[in-house]
Amino acid sequence: LAKEQIIRAKQAKLDHEQKGIHMDSEGLLFRHIVNSDMPESERSEDRLAQEAQLVVGGGTVTTARTLTFVSYYILSIPEVQEKLRDELQGTMAPYPQSIPSWADLERLSYLQAIIKEGLRYLMLTLALMDGID
Repeated sequence: LAKEQIIRAKQAKLDHEQKGIHMDSEGLLFRHIVNSDMPESERSEDRLAQEAQLVVGGGTVTTARTLTFVSYYILSIPEVQEKLRDELQGTMAPYPQSIPSWADLERLSYLQAIIKEGLRYLMLTLALMDGID
């Protein structure tokens, strides 16, 4: 999949160059790399596909670790779990017929506090573990 996107970005660059059109590189990682001043030898499809795997993998691992940590935090403290459940009841009442919007979830102050606190604890834990190694 990454290779296909890289090939498309390279082809789009060639098409635009042939037509004399400036191609905006904002918003798409591969389009940005293809249009960068990075040496051509570092922009091979295989190399960029490997880099894409690292980006996706890194994002997946850190997200999974964060969700695991925050879930444990919620489930290990019954008072936190109960207070969060109470706050979520109104917003989540129509689920699954209606999915709350991102804005609806952002308005839940206790949920936001839990997320921020979970991230803070996770970063502190990782920093302490890094010091132990």
